[in-house]
Amino acid sequence: MEVKRILSDLVNIDTHTDKDTFDAVNWVQQYLLSYGVESKLVYNPAKTRASIYANIGKVDKAIILNGHLDTVPANSDNWQYNPFSLTEKNGLYIGRGVCDMKGSIAAALSLVPYFIKQQANIGFVLTHDEEKTGRGCIEVLNDRDVKASLDKAAGVVVMEATDRKLIARHKNVGSVSLTMNGKAAHSSNPVLGVDSIFYLVQAANIFYSTLDEYKEVDSSFEVPTSTGIISKVQGGQAVNVVADSAMLKSSVRFMTDKARDVFLNVYCNRIKQLQREIPGLTVEIKRSAGLPALNMISKDFTNSLPFPHAKNASYYTEAGRFCEYGIPAVIFGPGNIAQAHADDEFIFVKELESFISDLMCLSKISSKQR
Repeated sequence: MEVKRILSDLVNIDTHTDKDTFDAVNWVQQYLLSYGVESKLVYNPAKTRASIYANIGKVDKAIILNGHLDTVPANSDNWQYNPFSLTEKNGLYIGRGVCDMKGSIAAALSLVPYFIKQQANIGFVLTHDEEKTGRGCIEVLNDRDVKASLDKAAGVVVMEATDRKLIARHKNVGSVSLTMNGKAAHSSNPVLGVDSIFYLVQAANIFYSTLDEYKEVDSSFEVPTSTGIISKVQGGQAVNVVADSAMLKSSVRFMTDKARDVFLNVYCNRIKQLQREIPGLTVEIKRSAGLPALNMISKDFTNSLPFPHAKNASYYTEAGRFCEYGIPAVIFGPGNIAQAHADDEFIFVKELESFISDLMCLSKISSKQR
């Protein structure tokens, strides 16, 4: 089967986030060229990585299939199978990236001759570095020629794992890092110091109370409220020394970018107020608006796709970035998100075969939009 051959070739190429994607990108480029489909590479500034854009048929009203070629790393010691050699066993394909998301990319590429025969308006945006910084998609969207083509498209289908159910919205991500700088002192007389950990605990309480005060509630999401965590805390020197420095990292996920930004403003202002109230305490605040939410900016595009819908997602995908740039996008792909990033990552063979049928359906929709 063509999809198995393509998937095998892509899995054989280790594209984890600390490596470049050129071997995979070159493979895709040559594969497309074998069918007469030209493509454009979009490089990172250092030209050490690249994404690829191609279009079959007309640019106007095209349906764009998006996926990322990079994967998370794989520790072979934790795998029963070789993560960089496709294994088929008990109705499963096993290998790094088969679910996230080389499987869906292989399914889409296997249909290139079908798309050509059907005179479909189908495009591809395959990015690098989605798993680490997300810069690949931004570089594609900042390329003047590619962006001009995408602006004419009907919309983008981001082929992340959704159990082949359509998702029209997902949450964003924002983060704040704090470094509390106080003053060291001997623990026998702590009042001579400024205890950074004591005030870090206060900052943590402010984080959770502010989140509870400003959280959104929306039952259409799988996790129906805004969420946030303190993901890292570090500080102190020794058991008998007042900590002169302590660090806290936190992140939040909101349904809308506006609500996230309101929370970040209020939280950071409350931390600044804490600093003003404590003599000798200084606070370094590093804030990142992070990653944008996906909102349904075109009901026409979403409603044109005849697939069952799932609850809105709490994880982030490149669909949010396309939405940020004014391009309609949805998430729809084979496999389950729980299978992604796992040891012995797998996808059901039949699930991938069914997804091929879904893509053939998209091809017919795009053909009618000529």
